[in-house]
Amino acid sequence: MLEQLNHPGIPKEDSYFHYQTRNGLVLHCIAMEKIAGYNLEQWLKQQNCPISQEQAIDVVKTVDRNFRCSAW
Repeated sequence: MLEQLNHPGIPKEDSYFHYQTRNGLVLHCIAMEKIAGYNLEQWLKQQNCPISQEQAIDVVKTVDRNFRCSAW
């Protein structure tokens, strides 16, 4: 389903694969395209302080909007 999403704010799926751990657990994995820019950890360090609840809600709303606007 993720490979059908088409929005500039959502990374595209590069590949899907299974990985089996030493104890036999099978993990379903997705490799996503690399998008230039800050990752969340870098962005938080740049802020030099914890983000506010309002900022966190804005981030979640942006992610939600990107998914809703994606072509299925």
